[in-house]
Amino acid sequence: MELQSYQAGTPAEEFEKALVALAPDTRSRYRVQLAFFCEEMNTTPQGLFDFALDTYRSEKTADRLAMKKAYIGFYDLLIGRGLHPNTAAAYRHSVNKFLEANGLPKINGGVKTVQYRGVSRIKPEEVKRVLRLRMSDRIFALVLVLDQSGIRCSDVAQLTIEDFKQAKVGHMKNKEFRTWRKPLISQKTGVNVPVTLGPEAIQAIKDYIKNRETGHIFLREKGMFHWTENEKGERIKTTERTEKGSPMSRKNMTMAIWQLMRPLREEGLRVSAHSFRKRFIDGWDQARMLNTGKYIAGKKIPNNDAAYLDIEDRYFEAYMNHYFEYISLEKSDIETENLKKQIQALENTIAVQRGDEALSKIKEDLLKEIRKELGLN
Repeated sequence: MELQSYQAGTPAEEFEKALVALAPDTRSRYRVQLAFFCEEMNTTPQGLFDFALDTYRSEKTADRLAMKKAYIGFYDLLIGRGLHPNTAAAYRHSVNKFLEANGLPKINGGVKTVQYRGVSRIKPEEVKRVLRLRMSDRIFALVLVLDQSGIRCSDVAQLTIEDFKQAKVGHMKNKEFRTWRKPLISQKTGVNVPVTLGPEAIQAIKDYIKNRETGHIFLREKGMFHWTENEKGERIKTTERTEKGSPMSRKNMTMAIWQLMRPLREEGLRVSAHSFRKRFIDGWDQARMLNTGKYIAGKKIPNNDAAYLDIEDRYFEAYMNHYFEYISLEKSDIETENLKKQIQALENTIAVQRGDEALSKIKEDLLKEIRKELGLN
């Protein structure tokens, strides 16, 4: 691996340049975490750069691992202070962003994380329950976009009518699909996001935007105070009020979905806007195409996997094929045939056992439930 070259500037300045494309909250978190790491290492960004550069150039294996060992020691320190393993491990992203911005290799491995189960993956039947709740055309479209694209709320907030109308259109089984011709830049990670939508989300957007031709797809229905960032990168509340009709923010969207899904949470389900993203990516994992799903959802793909992927030219067709089995909320042809066979078997059983009225009544009730599930009367 050759050391990457970069434009003249202090290590701290290069780090700031790398943060420009990220969301304000992410930038602030990276700055705070790097500053804390430097403080615990009793150094400065310049000192950290010099240390990392010396270890990289050393011919001794022990010296080349010194940066990784320093981070592992920092991680153990955080764990000893009571931080969750995932929180402690997240500091590595900030340090790696600094190293990468200055042309140095990143730290890989060395710490343990645990699977976070704070938010559950929403199931298809639960999505259908949500869609049956009373809501505006705006929230209905938002739910379907989250469910069928798998992207984050911070990226949904960037969607524009112009990109929607100019999107590449595809058809399969008489259904319309769309994918953005120009990918978004993820507000969280800075990677390309090839926004791709299924037929229900497309129709819901059309119903919501009506005759609007330009601007963001999702707009506020009322004004509210907003937050900004001061010179130190700290978030502060302003006295200005955002007007009605201005673009929805990530926070607006997450709160709207949180309130909508209250009936499900009251039943003990841990669901939020992120639950749709988990359902989307899990579906691709089940189809053994996890990295394709991550790419479409705007999730960063590990470098050791990205080098072997060739998905940019085929992801749209893969999405359309994947949609019918894993994304669509309609019953698949196989499921429909199986339910029809159950109906026929029950009808035959009822015909034979008409003499037993109690048993016949039970089976007739079950038959009605199956018909209702199929949408048949």
